[in-house]
Amino acid sequence: DAAKPISAATQSALDTKETAANKSTATALGTSDDLFPTQRAVKTYVDDAILAGITSEKNRATDAEALKIAKLDVFKGDVTGKYDETKVAKIQGVEVATTTPTTGQVLTYNNSTSKWEPAALDLGVSPLVKKTTDYPITLTDYTVVLGKTATGDVTFTLPTGVVVGRIFRIVNLSNYKITLSVSVRTAVDLTTNVILSGNAIDGTTLGNKMTIQWDGDEWIQVGN
Repeated sequence: DAAKPISAATQSALDTKETAANKSTATALGTSDDLFPTQRAVKTYVDDAILAGITSEKNRATDAEALKIAKLDVFKGDVTGKYDETKVAKIQGVEVATTTPTTGQVLTYNNSTSKWEPAALDLGVSPLVKKTTDYPITLTDYTVVLGKTATGDVTFTLPTGVVVGRIFRIVNLSNYKITLSVSVRTAVDLTTNVILSGNAIDGTTLGNKMTIQWDGDEWIQVGN
């Protein structure tokens, strides 16, 4: 009988009981002060929260490590740079020049700069070229001749970027003068720009031919 009176003690005991209708199995717990979750709902909620926290921390650590690696110069010595931007800066401790190579060049040590640099490959061939006017000697030349049909004095320009030990042979078959573009140290220590004409220069007869060699610092006469 719902209208039957009950004792105060019984009513007090009933007031501490949860209402079954307020039991909730939802795992996404809310903010209600009346609903109460089941044991499974609480366990699922806690497990999901822990897993989400672990995943978040793992992702954060992964991102942080990737960022650290990307920003740090992780390579030292001959190979330098960042993780995904490495470059060969040295070979056996010797610096590699930043000069961009051109077709046909190879990496060669330059004694004058103490660096590895791109230069034309010397195949040991001895091509002969004959000219009658000013001429820029190339790295593939060996013997350069001013021919008999020359009509005036000329200048032969020596190339840059030559390897140590490179040799050129200059020959004059004309009645005019060849002026070299750089100074050459001759057998008599002549260091002015050499003129090959068969005539006396500073009291020294150079004759009409000269073999010069690059020692890494200067051109030196090594023969006629």
